[in-house]
Amino acid sequence: METFGVKALQLCNWRGYLLYNQIGGPLKSGEKHDGRSPAYDDWTLNGDIIFWYPVLEKAIELSSMGIRVDHLALTKQLEESNCQDRANHEFHSMVLNKKLPFTRARDRSLGPFQKDSRGLSLGFIRY
Repeated sequence: METFGVKALQLCNWRGYLLYNQIGGPLKSGEKHDGRSPAYDDWTLNGDIIFWYPVLEKAIELSSMGIRVDHLALTKQLEESNCQDRANHEFHSMVLNKKLPFTRARDRSLGPFQKDSRGLSLGFIRY
């Protein structure tokens, strides 16, 4: 039986492109979607744009987009991936306890990483 990933690549080859969205959560079949971290982005609000590159006969990811998890998405995703033990990790705990901002504007001159007033990294901030 072909996996979802193999089917997606075949579709990309046939169509020439693919918008692959809602990546991470379990499929209706119960199969694991692709093993994305439950703490990275909200699995209901993400997507990849993939193009077929005929020279190499492979799919090339042009763009990966997502909205970072909030406390609700992280709770759900930790449960779905059976990783509730990670709730005690520093980053996970800060998200679950709403100690990290969900979204944040930033000055492009600061580079892709920002730190809070204590010098703790807030992670990658998209603009």
